[in-house]
Amino acid sequence: NFSLVNGGGIDMSNATVGLTLGSNIALVLQGSTQTWTIGNATTHPGLTVNGTVALNQSVTLAGTGPATFGGVISGGGIFYLNSSNTTTLSGVNTFNGGVTLASGTLVLTNNGTGSGSSLGTGMLTILGGTINTGATAVTLGTNNNVQIDNNFTFTGTNSLNFGTGYVSLGHDVTMTVSANTLTMG
Repeated sequence: NFSLVNGGGIDMSNATVGLTLGSNIALVLQGSTQTWTIGNATTHPGLTVNGTVALNQSVTLAGTGPATFGGVISGGGIFYLNSSNTTTLSGVNTFNGGVTLASGTLVLTNNGTGSGSSLGTGMLTILGGTINTGATAVTLGTNNNVQIDNNFTFTGTNSLNFGTGYVSLGHDVTMTVSANTLTMG
């Protein structure tokens, strides 16, 4: 296991190579909120986490490099995406703190079941940014609630269905669907 405790985080802002944590490494996050800065240039190879993640507090992803989470993410923390990067969630995640998309691109690739999906079981709060899918259409089995507080784009590599969760609009928003179908609520 690899633990990050009491704030801090990961700073890859000046890194020239990526970091990959294999499926045999369990990442445990605890203590106060952490910030992970993944790169400071568009050519940064990024962060790949293939093992499990115990998200026991909130994490802000910042920077310009991509971040990919292939293992199961559990816990009660929030993923706050505030970067120009692409964050891919691929596991059958069970974390319930939710995801806040402020900027960058969120890619969801796993339908999951009623107990877990790419998005986990918490709310998706959209403050901006872009949402996309991977190589196949995704229907989230977790029926996540969605709070939309600002304009966003669904680029639609394939269709995305959030299921029957509630959708709340904070004010007038523009949802741009570039391709395929986006279904909410």
